[in-house]
Amino acid sequence: MPLSHPGNKLQKPAQLEATTADMTKRLVDDSNDSLAFLTVAGDRFPSIFESVQFVSRHFQRCLSVPPGPPCSRDAAPPASWIDRFPTSWQPYMHLARVDKPVGSWLLFWPCAWGEAMATAPGHLPDPQLLALFAVGSIVMRGAGCTVNDLWDRDFDKHVERTKTRPLASGALSTRQAVGFLAAQLGVGLGILLQMNNFTIGLAASSLALVGTYPLMKRFTWFPQAFLGLTFNWGALVGWSGVTGSLALPVVAPLYVAGISWTLMYDTILCASRYK
Repeated sequence: MPLSHPGNKLQKPAQLEATTADMTKRLVDDSNDSLAFLTVAGDRFPSIFESVQFVSRHFQRCLSVPPGPPCSRDAAPPASWIDRFPTSWQPYMHLARVDKPVGSWLLFWPCAWGEAMATAPGHLPDPQLLALFAVGSIVMRGAGCTVNDLWDRDFDKHVERTKTRPLASGALSTRQAVGFLAAQLGVGLGILLQMNNFTIGLAASSLALVGTYPLMKRFTWFPQAFLGLTFNWGALVGWSGVTGSLALPVVAPLYVAGISWTLMYDTILCASRYK
């Protein structure tokens, strides 16, 4: 006998059968539509970028919700949990994107993968080292955002999506942002000094990538590749954090796989923003 609850209204067998048939038909129709859509995407757009853009827009339409009431172009950004902190802290928190943790996760996972690969079989990764990588990912992701906004502050003023950033809007001065960046790098250095000497040097060398990545958007057609080099450096650091060395034949494939992963997700992101 079917389980029931006093608050539930069970459908009659005939109604249930009709509902199931309708749902099955919709799933089949959706599958056929998806196959047709992929075929059209490949035939219609020879350019890889345009194909990805078309795919991204298709799935955005599939997952979209009915739009809300129109708003002003100059409307304030949506409320964030950052608003609960003192007003003087908020521009710095927005500059570090602490309310948008996806970037920190994308930095952390390659570190965790590298550490897991280097850990002896039958053992779990060292939780203390994982914790250092986690905090370091948050701090250095914030530092990377600060560097990005310092480079792009004059451009961000003219872009709808970025004009409310602290430097572009005038909430912070360049001097304040540079001071904040120095504090972030100081915290990052404190975390790094907990590791072995080889890892300290290896991780510090990534600062060249962090500092120059924003320029790649101006001078190359493939900034995603440079972002992949930067974001996945943690795969090398994770390995060396355990072993104190770098076995490239083992860890290099992980690094290359991470770069490929970044190429995919960042290309889809950029295509969804393209107008």
